[in-house]
Amino acid sequence: MKPKYKLFTIDDTRHWNLPDLPETSKILSVYLYDESSHTHCCELTPSYECRKLYSVLDDDSIGGKQHDLLMDLIDYNDNVGDISYYHCSFVDGLKRVEVEGDFDDIEEAIEYARCNDLI
Repeated sequence: MKPKYKLFTIDDTRHWNLPDLPETSKILSVYLYDESSHTHCCELTPSYECRKLYSVLDDDSIGGKQHDLLMDLIDYNDNVGDISYYHCSFVDGLKRVEVEGDFDDIEEAIEYARCNDLI
């Protein structure tokens, strides 16, 4: 079966301890996964293998030096490339974006998704 790559975001704000982050701000982690591939992690419930691409600060009210400082901290401490497993039913309930293209493997899809603003 041909891979069907998609992206989704998860609000990971609670996992960050950043100085001067307004309470209304969100830090979103962007993941890529192959919808056609399921993994069973010692259970009957299928999961997707999800690759973390990057994190973004979702707050248009922060600008200038404060925004740059927060993004530098996020970029420096981000666990890009980590693999996480999420139940298919959880991911299927999220807003997802299809990554269109003919990719030889997941690494090619990751490179494409990182270089293009798809989310």
